[in-house]
Amino acid sequence: MRYQSKAYELTHSALLLLPLVSALHQLDQHEDAVATAYLAIKEDPKLVSRSAGIDEAIYSLASLGRFDEAKRLIRQRMVADPNWNRDTTLVQAAKRLKVID
Repeated sequence: MRYQSKAYELTHSALLLLPLVSALHQLDQHEDAVATAYLAIKEDPKLVSRSAGIDEAIYSLASLGRFDEAKRLIRQRMVADPNWNRDTTLVQAAKRLKVID
């Protein structure tokens, strides 16, 4: 995680934040995972279409009980990625949160 943070500091590439989101989620640091995902999306809105990092942010939001935010992020991801239905993790989250049937 430290190297990922350092790489971002040096390059300011928002893409480098997504693996950090995944790591923070796995470490149950959900607030930090969500904040990092939002930073990445703010710096590069196209990143919302990626599964790595964004799916973990959705699950972190749900873990925090922030279900409406999780639903919004799912919808953003679905709009940004025309092949969203191939991502089984996203489909499961969307079903659990009743975004889709």
